[in-house]
Amino acid sequence: MKNVILSLLFVTIINTISAQSYTAKISNSLGSSETITPGEIKTMKVTITNTSSSGFVYGKSDFNLVLEYTGNQSVGRAFNQTIKLPKTLPAGESYTFNGISFKAPILPGEYPVNVSFYWGNRRVANGGTITFTIEEKYEASLSVSKLVVEDNRSNNISVRVTNTGGTAWPESNFSLKFELRKAPSAATSADRARFNMKSGIAMKWDFEPGESDDFEWRGFLTPQTVGKYVVKIILLRSGQPFDAEGAEKEVTFEVR
Repeated sequence: MKNVILSLLFVTIINTISAQSYTAKISNSLGSSETITPGEIKTMKVTITNTSSSGFVYGKSDFNLVLEYTGNQSVGRAFNQTIKLPKTLPAGESYTFNGISFKAPILPGEYPVNVSFYWGNRRVANGGTITFTIEEKYEASLSVSKLVVEDNRSNNISVRVTNTGGTAWPESNFSLKFELRKAPSAATSADRARFNMKSGIAMKWDFEPGESDDFEWRGFLTPQTVGKYVVKIILLRSGQPFDAEGAEKEVTFEVR
């Protein structure tokens, strides 16, 4: 019985030493940072070099390359991957995981992704962090429901706002601003003032690509002087012009 216990203890010690002796070096094709666009399909390579004195034996538990997003945005999980080493890797040799691909999130920001190599649940090597930066590139369109209006009347004007880009908009309070660019020569200062204003209502939006909503401007009082009024419509985010392509548009209202 004593011999059996000693044998088991010996095996346990050998396995522990073996587990602790595995070492590796990790390199990747991107370096420590990479700028990508929302929704982009990105491909990379990761090379594992066995720097230990024994081989990584295929089938002796699993040797895995693990990419793990370490931030707190749920969309960052798109970077998470676990890829099994498909062969035995002798001491001193290298293996390259080719064609590792993922689709970038559509939400701008920085996404830290740790690259590691594991034997079972033991980390053999830490290859550091790749920080993926998804740049803000917002696009919008504005369309007005009614451009021909009666003079000196209360109207409801609807402006459709659409996210036409590939980037999700951050949740914010959005509103509209009208700036008069050109008016009939006979227009009074009161007429001009009616097309120079900000909406008093803000809409809380966090549009995904392709999503839209209507901004209803109720009780809009038109000028008394008939003619054509050229107006710039500006989409505001938190009270400031939204930095998005297409967030400003000139339209012509015809007052009859």
